[in-house]
Amino acid sequence: MGTPSLEPVLHNPVRRRLCSALVLTGALDRATLQRLVALPDATLDEHLAALEGAGYVAVSDVVRLTDTGRSALVTDEAERDRLARQLRETGRDQSPPPQA
Repeated sequence: MGTPSLEPVLHNPVRRRLCSALVLTGALDRATLQRLVALPDATLDEHLAALEGAGYVAVSDVVRLTDTGRSALVTDEAERDRLARQLRETGRDQSPPPQA
């Protein structure tokens, strides 16, 4: 069993939603992306800046997912699937019961 390696930038559900929208639609102008994910300007700016800083999106006249972003999203999804499988296989929590 490997150490979980979830991508920290993609832990945020808003950022995952933005990346997912770009995977499904390709490049979008900022206004269309904002309408699609229903975010205020400041929130969209904050999350796009984080994604752009990580190299996951390119922002110009349009916003698009980069190859790096696509790869990170695929890798993160695979890790989430692996962790979910592991949870299903172990059944229930194996930690000792709390002490009274």
